[in-house]
Amino acid sequence: MNRNTAVAPARGTPGSETSACLTSNGRDGGAILLVLAAAAVTGFLAIGALAAASELHRQELTERAILQAELSAEVVFAERVVGWGVRDAVGASAWETHPAVPPGMSARSLVQPAGAGVLWRLHAVAERTGPGGAAHSLAVRSRIAFLKARPPAIDLRAPVTVRGALEIAGGALLDATDTPPPGWHCSAAVPPAATAEVAFFSGTILTSTTPPIAVQVPDSMEPATLRALSLATPADPRSLRPTILHGDLAAPSLEASGVSPPGSCPLAAPPDPLPALNWGDPARPSACDDYFPYVHVAGDLTHPTGAGQGILVVDGDLLATELVWAGLVVVRGTATLQGPSVRVHGAVLALGAGPHEISGGAEIHWSSCAIAAAMRAGAVVTPVTGMPWSAP
Repeated sequence: MNRNTAVAPARGTPGSETSACLTSNGRDGGAILLVLAAAAVTGFLAIGALAAASELHRQELTERAILQAELSAEVVFAERVVGWGVRDAVGASAWETHPAVPPGMSARSLVQPAGAGVLWRLHAVAERTGPGGAAHSLAVRSRIAFLKARPPAIDLRAPVTVRGALEIAGGALLDATDTPPPGWHCSAAVPPAATAEVAFFSGTILTSTTPPIAVQVPDSMEPATLRALSLATPADPRSLRPTILHGDLAAPSLEASGVSPPGSCPLAAPPDPLPALNWGDPARPSACDDYFPYVHVAGDLTHPTGAGQGILVVDGDLLATELVWAGLVVVRGTATLQGPSVRVHGAVLALGAGPHEISGGAEIHWSSCAIAAAMRAGAVVTPVTGMPWSAP
């Protein structure tokens, strides 16, 4: 027998079991490593997918917040454009909050003078806050535009415009020359100078010891005037609105500056407190010389005493014996202006069937200055330029 010949251990001996065990353990360890590696890869992929989903959700929240902020700022912007008028310039130095926005939103706006009393800057801001409140804002959006005052356009030709029948008697004065109210410093005439003392619609009967210089105007002027003053439909949704509303008024006392300290004029709000009314003051200077209300009396106005300025509309009849007014007077019923204590600088429109009467030394002076001031005070505003959405 060859001594160098190796003899394989018999099956079942200790050596053969050890070798088989090592082989089996090697296979199992590799499988475990593969499982662990696969689990790690799956975990990393899941974490990555979760992070991507979280980032996508965050982006969606941010985009939604931006959209909400933009829409809310646009709503606020539209509210101020429609609801703000030149007369509101008195309070134009403070931010105004707008509560009517969705939950989680806050909105505010500011209107500031931007030049010559006809241009204003409107700044609307809306903010979408997160759970932490203002310190965790999700989106802030701002809208800026310039607003231009656009006074209502009324085609006036004379100090008195009349429909129906008019009697001019007793030393009444209808003055077609451009005459500013006493103490006023006026610039160039806007609207232009009057072309007659009386403008009349077709079918009007004029009675006067001295025939006035008269010119006929088209019937379309009346509805156009009423639309401009928001007294007929259809009206521009941004057209001026009355600032003071009344029903029938008998013997009201107009004491604007008489009840106001110098430099302060408490603006009237409907319904105007009685008995003393604040309808502005045409005296210069005075506490209320910059207040030009639009007064709408939805009934008769009889025997008002005192002074006022702006736009006065009477749906019923007007009987005045002691009234001083600067601006525009529109009477849709019968107008009766009697006595030397009646002085109007601006224009009077008597649109009822009449008979209307101007007598006893009453004076109606055409004043483009007073008319323009009343129209500017009631002007509506519209955007003239704008800026895109921005994040302050």
